[in-house]
Amino acid sequence: MLSGRPILLALSAASLTLFPGGGPQDLRFGPLEGSKASKSFQSDLVLQLDEVQVRVDDLAQPDAGPPTGIALRLHSELEVEDGYVRCADGRPLEIERHFKAAAAFLETSGQRMESEALLDLEGQDVRLRWNADKGRLEASAAAADEEEGLERLLPLLGGDLDLLALLPTGEVSADGSWVVESRDLGCVLLPSLEVDQLALLSRERETGHILELLGPHLREVTRSLRVRCQPGEVAGAGAARRLPIALTVDGKSSIELSRSLERILGGSAAFQDADQDLAVERGTLSLSLQGEGRLVWDLAAGRARSLELHLDLELGLEAEMEISTLERTWTTGWSASAHGRGTWSMSAEDL
Repeated sequence: MLSGRPILLALSAASLTLFPGGGPQDLRFGPLEGSKASKSFQSDLVLQLDEVQVRVDDLAQPDAGPPTGIALRLHSELEVEDGYVRCADGRPLEIERHFKAAAAFLETSGQRMESEALLDLEGQDVRLRWNADKGRLEASAAAADEEEGLERLLPLLGGDLDLLALLPTGEVSADGSWVVESRDLGCVLLPSLEVDQLALLSRERETGHILELLGPHLREVTRSLRVRCQPGEVAGAGAARRLPIALTVDGKSSIELSRSLERILGGSAAFQDADQDLAVERGTLSLSLQGEGRLVWDLAAGRARSLELHLDLELGLEAEMEISTLERTWTTGWSASAHGRGTWSMSAEDL
């Protein structure tokens, strides 16, 4: 859990450099109790398939698999109004949140799939309370007569929208910079959402099952990121003081997917209808991610004012599996590579 006192002490050594004539009292990381803010988030990620190779019993199958060059786009938008009811230890302990807008879609080959579950959030009100044992915010309905569709989404909605994961929790270097690593940065890439609860986004049983299995792997990815934060010079004066912070992001991870792939493919209607048995002997996803961004911190309000983040991704998938029917058994192998680019943005205004 972030602590306001360690944050101030850690930054005090650099305060004279970053804030000439100022001191630790200027570094109020954490929203002010009783304040309100509107926040808008937007993300756009495009992935393109570069190469696919398929083998059956060690023989190449050049016509198998999807065509190379196919692109997939994932877009999301979120707009909320937050009222900070209680704050302490450098974080909000209770928030009243109103969802003004929420939408996401997946687009490929001219077809678009909307997230109907996110649309259910529009116009809803929730109350978020800090659970110290779990180390996160938990959502409950703001009113006893909650609207249909909200109750099932509540476990999904505990994500941090204040970007507190980017703040320092230890010592800073002589130039005032700090490094964020081994910390869950899902709040940056998937604002407001809990990664391990993404299955709630789908009303289709099979899709929800896939998201449930992939959730822990997505958590691995968000924890593999390393962010170097380099503060610049304070701009403005008084209530308009802003601290720009340059972000440099990199991350590499190799994720073991064998059991998840076996459950996803083996549980699909295609395999069950064909009366086939499947054993995945190897399944590995490699991910490399690099990028840059800029966070602007509102020193007077004690919270993030804006965020711009641009990331380049490279992905690789290797899988080996054995498929059996009553008549025969064969092995098949898949390898695929893809690259992509994503942008994430956030802006906040006082209410």
